[in-house]
Amino acid sequence: MGRAFYVPPRLSPSRSLLGLGIRCLVQDRWQAESVYLVVFPLIVLLVILAQFIAWTWLEPAAVAATRFFWAQVLAILAVALLGAVGFKPPVRIFVHDSGLVLRQGKRLRTLSHDAIRSFAVITALAYHREYRRQLAVVPFISRLTPEVVIIVAAQTKLAVGLMPSDQAVFTQCLERATAGGQAIACRAVVNA
Repeated sequence: MGRAFYVPPRLSPSRSLLGLGIRCLVQDRWQAESVYLVVFPLIVLLVILAQFIAWTWLEPAAVAATRFFWAQVLAILAVALLGAVGFKPPVRIFVHDSGLVLRQGKRLRTLSHDAIRSFAVITALAYHREYRRQLAVVPFISRLTPEVVIIVAAQTKLAVGLMPSDQAVFTQCLERATAGGQAIACRAVVNA
């Protein structure tokens, strides 16, 4: 029994070069996201103010105005590319006879079927309200999906966001894989 699941990447401005630089400095993903949400709009505001101030000092000559126009365009493109264009990496999940392998970017988790204590399918709203801020929950979510699968293992919890077409097949694979080795303690579908 081997099955592979794939969730494509999505645009995520906090994963831009500016966001990744802030994340390296801060070391806490929630604080880094908060700092990004303050710093990026501040940089955009400063670029806009610098352009207004520069227009007041500019000579009315056509050559200088043309050069400044292109400088404005380049400044806006630089801010957009460095601060607004970033992607959340795709999620790849492999279900083997021995266990699960979850990969997203540089993160890799291998989980044997015996280590799975329970799993639950919850709504995305319930995930964001209850599980997202917990440090013990490791998210493997790329796209925003209507439901999230929470896998409770021996020492960790994994949040897996699958495409709606793959979610039923994934939960069936989990049920079949864990039914042979260990009984499922809890399987719940929560609609919040």
